Amino acid sequence: MKKLLCALLALALLLCACAFAEETQEEAPVAAPDFPLTTWEGEEIRFSDLVGKPLLLNIWATWCGPCCNELPHFQKAFEKYAEEITFVFVSVDDTKQEVEEFLTENGYTFSVYMDPQSESLMAYGIGSIPVTVLIDAEGNIIAGQVGSLKEDMVGLCMAILLGEA
Repeated sequence: MKKLLCALLALALLLCACAFAEETQEEAPVAAPDFPLTTWEGEEIRFSDLVGKPLLLNIWATWCGPCCNELPHFQKAFEKYAEEITFVFVSVDDTKQEVEEFLTENGYTFSVYMDPQSESLMAYGIGSIPVTVLIDAEGNIIAGQVGSLKEDMVGLCMAILLGEA
């Protein structure tokens, strides 16, 4: 009887240890998809070329109301954190001219990459905008959001990218 109790206790401890190990085991990192972009100057690059420090990817368009609502919050964040975080704003608008007019009219100073074929959205398997994705310095996805972000959520994004949240 004593041996049976010891065996049951050992089994219970083993099951608890396995359950604890599963809970604490981290998931494997997921690499951010790579896709082509066009710089403001017309140069073709790959998204992966921009990875190297924490990165915020935002996919948007000038005709998208929710996109326009969140851009002022991103402008503030860009002004404050541009040295520590790479900001990648990808416009899925058809022409550079409409984006340029929009940026000038609204006083936005962040860089914008063009993606009129929406390859960035296809790479993530997403069909609507705006999209914000947080990516670590190694190019792995930390978090993402489909839909407009309010100012406090943009602040949380900055804290996450800087390892403060």
